Amino acid sequence: MITSPAMTPNPMSRLLWICAAALIAVACEKKSTKPATPPATAADAAPAVDASPPDAPEPPDAAPAPAAGFPSLESEDSVLVLAEKAGDKVIGKREDGSNVEIADGTVTKAAEGWKGIAANHDVIDVGGKGASVSTDRLVDLLRVSPRGDYAIAIPRVGDECEEACFAEMWLLHGMTERWKVVDGTSITQVGWEPGGKEVTVTTSDGVAIVELPSAKVVKTLKGYTSPSYSPDGVLYLRGLENWHYFEYRDGKPKRIAKGKPVASDDEEGGEAHPEPIEFGPDGKPVIPKG
Repeated sequence: MITSPAMTPNPMSRLLWICAAALIAVACEKKSTKPATPPATAADAAPAVDASPPDAPEPPDAAPAPAAGFPSLESEDSVLVLAEKAGDKVIGKREDGSNVEIADGTVTKAAEGWKGIAANHDVIDVGGKGASVSTDRLVDLLRVSPRGDYAIAIPRVGDECEEACFAEMWLLHGMTERWKVVDGTSITQVGWEPGGKEVTVTTSDGVAIVELPSAKVVKTLKGYTSPSYSPDGVLYLRGLENWHYFEYRDGKPKRIAKGKPVASDDEEGGEAHPEPIEFGPDGKPVIPKG
């Protein structure tokens, strides 16, 4: 058979075809032997969004827990027996002259007396029978703090007092701790600082500021009375003689308004006394007009 030049294979062309085929084969082999990409794992995945709520902030320091509760003096003739030291016994005397021990913190009622009772003593019911007890150990008025952890106890005064009767004031922390903060006063008013840092009480000629919880009298102010605290803890006072209105800041009372004394309407001839300053919804002192 006779072939034409066009049909005769060119050695160079054959070489090129062989090289191209070899390159294609190598490329295919590399492609087939290339390791497959492993499936994504949990570690490779994008981090999940934590849908749980954030941790709550740490609560502020809680207020001190109230001390043991105070007894209730429900009726006018109820009386609390208060020993000078917590837990001690108070000695009462029966009509026949015998002694009886009364537990500190006992709440009882007044009882009918008898002749010959010692001065500044009252008769109370002890086990169904009367016993006379010194009036400075018989509390008939408790002024409990708004927080419920402290109270001012005011004992009775004897019937033998003249012109003005003077009572002690005791600061109680529950029924387990107590301090006498006023030796004697005829005016028994108490102002509690709302944050529990202090209490201000009346004295015979002014007021005493008592630090809590140390029960230390840190300041006495003569010529002032009727203590009260604003919601933000500012102490307000009244003038003992002129009944003016005062704000106590930076260790000094500052007059904020004039007052006017009024006559007493006490049938027994007791002296009139100014009322403590009250506060409006905005926390500011309410000063009556006129």
